[in-house]
Amino acid sequence: MWGVFTQDPLILILFLMLIENSIGYLFLDASRKVCFLILPFKSNIMKIICSDQIALSSTESTSNKILRIALMPEVACNLTETWTYPDSMPQEIVFVIRNNKKVIGQAAYNNIRWFNRKAALSLFIHPEYQRQGVGTLVMQHLISHGFDHLNLHRLEAEVISYNQAAMALMKKAGFTEEGRLREARYFNGSYVDILSFGLLRKEHQESSKKQIPKNK
Repeated sequence: MWGVFTQDPLILILFLMLIENSIGYLFLDASRKVCFLILPFKSNIMKIICSDQIALSSTESTSNKILRIALMPEVACNLTETWTYPDSMPQEIVFVIRNNKKVIGQAAYNNIRWFNRKAALSLFIHPEYQRQGVGTLVMQHLISHGFDHLNLHRLEAEVISYNQAAMALMKKAGFTEEGRLREARYFNGSYVDILSFGLLRKEHQESSKKQIPKNK
């Protein structure tokens, strides 16, 4: 698969002709200025020749041969635990946020790892309901539910570096900035960083104790 981005009208006309023949797809980035065309190969199989003996070939499913290798103890210990999950175990739990029955956003536990007891949080709210404390309220309940009811040990979140409101929310909720994915997001004609945040169960418990007023 390969991509092209251009603003030349003649090239775009050519691309549109290709799209009409189901050879490619046209996308706009968030700024709606740059046009992307992604052209798939005629075959769904991609091959990479590494040497006379070693070759890679793409696949859309995991064969039993691969699964047997992945479940070898000396291999499985270095892989994500989802290789051992039965199909029925959810890897995400998604919630619709409502205000007086009106849908105003979504919150979720993503990339749930039940054995390692961790999940990534995501949250977005309609602009009309932002900066009204809704995000803080929802985040507090996501955290409490994750630790107290889902028995998670760790919660994670990623925030784009230009989203100052989200970074403030993470810090207010007790998350610690743990790392930076450099130039990991393309937005408005340039690459920006993504910040990684984490919160441990014991940190949340200690914070909760401090917030409980002591009886005199």
